[in-house]
Amino acid sequence: MCSILAYCGKTGDEDRIREALLKTISRGPDASRLLNTGNGWLGFNRLSIMGLTNSGMQPFLYGNKMTIAATPGAPEGAGAKTAAPDTIPVLPGSCEAAIVCNGEIYGFRPLKEELEGKGYSFISDSDCEILPALYREYGTDMFAMLDAEYALVLYDAKTKEYIA
Repeated sequence: MCSILAYCGKTGDEDRIREALLKTISRGPDASRLLNTGNGWLGFNRLSIMGLTNSGMQPFLYGNKMTIAATPGAPEGAGAKTAAPDTIPVLPGSCEAAIVCNGEIYGFRPLKEELEGKGYSFISDSDCEILPALYREYGTDMFAMLDAEYALVLYDAKTKEYIA
């Protein structure tokens, strides 16, 4: 089971947030990443179950109808086992939303195919990767569309708000 972390606000101390993320590393020992949204932090400890390639690593960044490949400050995979989470030091300007999610989105493939039919593109086979695209397309009405067990934190870069 993965672990997610969010800190909402500009005053968060990166070292303390990193320390908090590392306290949950047993839930996601495969890789770890921390994202500075410019208005807080999103963190993720990964237990690889779906979307098993590095492209399935969260936080997922999203903009212009596609998932944006993350560019951490540390090499890909430096992650959890070294107790030094990869850090994405700044949200790319093209990013409209960022998300961390733990859980399972049942039957996500038909939703993904619907989104692809509307011009959206994805970089992994992770079920959670579709969530920012669903948010862009349907707003918070997307939650009623999900058959899922999950916890998530989504950062809307346009409104600078968090949804949990």
